[in-house]
Amino acid sequence: MFDALWMLVAFFPLLGVLVILSVSFLLRRDCSAFVVALVLILEIVSFVVIYFLTRPIEGNYLVALSALPFSIQFHFSQEKIFFMANLFIPMAFALFRLKSLDSINVRLVFLFFLAGSIGLLVTGDIFNFFVFYELMIMAAYVLIGLKGNYGASIKYMLTGGISSLFFLAGIIVLYAGGAGMGFGYDPSHEIIARPWLDLGLLLCAIAFAIKAALFPASGWVASCHGATNSLVSSFLASFTVFSGIRGFYIFVLVPAERAGMMEFFELLRYLSLATMIVGALCMFFETDLKRTIAHNTLVTVGLVGLMCSFKNYDLAFLYMPIHALHKSIMFYSYEDLSQRGGRYLVRRLSLPIIGLAIFSMAGLFASPVYFLKQAFLSGQSVYKVLLFGMSFFVVAAFAKHRLGLRKALGKRFWPVLAVLVFGALYLMLFGHSLLANPGLSLLDLAIDLLVIAAAILVGRYLWPKLSFLHNFDRRLLFANLNRELFMLILLPITMTVFIVFKRGLL
Repeated sequence: MFDALWMLVAFFPLLGVLVILSVSFLLRRDCSAFVVALVLILEIVSFVVIYFLTRPIEGNYLVALSALPFSIQFHFSQEKIFFMANLFIPMAFALFRLKSLDSINVRLVFLFFLAGSIGLLVTGDIFNFFVFYELMIMAAYVLIGLKGNYGASIKYMLTGGISSLFFLAGIIVLYAGGAGMGFGYDPSHEIIARPWLDLGLLLCAIAFAIKAALFPASGWVASCHGATNSLVSSFLASFTVFSGIRGFYIFVLVPAERAGMMEFFELLRYLSLATMIVGALCMFFETDLKRTIAHNTLVTVGLVGLMCSFKNYDLAFLYMPIHALHKSIMFYSYEDLSQRGGRYLVRRLSLPIIGLAIFSMAGLFASPVYFLKQAFLSGQSVYKVLLFGMSFFVVAAFAKHRLGLRKALGKRFWPVLAVLVFGALYLMLFGHSLLANPGLSLLDLAIDLLVIAAAILVGRYLWPKLSFLHNFDRRLLFANLNRELFMLILLPITMTVFIVFKRGLL
């Protein structure tokens, strides 16, 4: 049953496209809203079933589409459960905002986006990974431009095109060096000549550093989130960006570790640290609330990358579903806000869940992220000061925005869903063997309380005093498209020089 279901899940959205087009052409009726809802429900149910079916599976499990040579391969391993959760969460929330997909054409594009995203999960070879990735980002080009901000869409298109160029070049180099079409843990990667492997991994590392929005290739994140609606933003922040982290893991880190090429881990560490710092500063000095929410993704991407650079994959992958949840909460909450007199007015039902999401974003006690950070810092105490600083900027970034209460309670169910899912993930984390005894420190708890107080009191005072730095990302780093393109060129140059220097070739 698992084999058939694992192969079928990527085709449900494409089947939905076929049904919509057939009904539209033959019956002259628009059934797209119903079909999109049905596809989302099918995928959610399928993911739940797959989760229980795959619990006994260990290692890499391959399923071939047919017995013919060079047949398409489908692959499963346990880390994919976390990436499934990254996609499951925004799909569950999307059921309550399908009206934002307001035409048959937009719904068709959204189904293609789902097909590409799910295809990335199930595919078992590098070429089809490339094909599904292109399907996902091409659909995202259109979805980002839903509100008519085509500049952001073009920016994403150029960024995606450049990263895909490096990825395709990496595939060609690895194949020319003797590798098969399997992922980085494919045994064929062990027979590649060292120069081919060096170049192939470097090209893939550049590609996925751009796709994961690692600094300095991070200018597109806030622009794209600000241009589209919350439904699309939740998918971009929960899954699309982190598919870049997954690509870096399976196509760079896994083969690099097997080959003893630890300089790629060091490279990821420096890029991740830069991404965290810049993301936190952009958050703090941002004047627009939605872009503030978007910049937090960079902080999370940086921390996940940092954990991966120390091979703490379990912690890194556990972090991502939590991020997907609180980021979906924040984007959907933003659409429920109204502005009056410089304040954002919030429904009473939404206010507690917004506070819970901000608390989790900052990783303060006793959020699930706190215990993830504690488990990571137990072996990496040198980063404690940095992560406390990140918590300060995250809390201060949201504290500077003035919130007020709306009288209407509202009739939306999604905040209740958010609380239930948040609680389920919280219990899952506490039951995890790695986090059962995180070593709670009273000193860390006291510092957390000081961080909250400083962020609310000092942060709100400091922000207006540094008004010349407001919109930090747009004025100093990413003032225009030309400068962002320069950053995209600077990243591969910097990564190449670093690897060449570490390999002793200079």
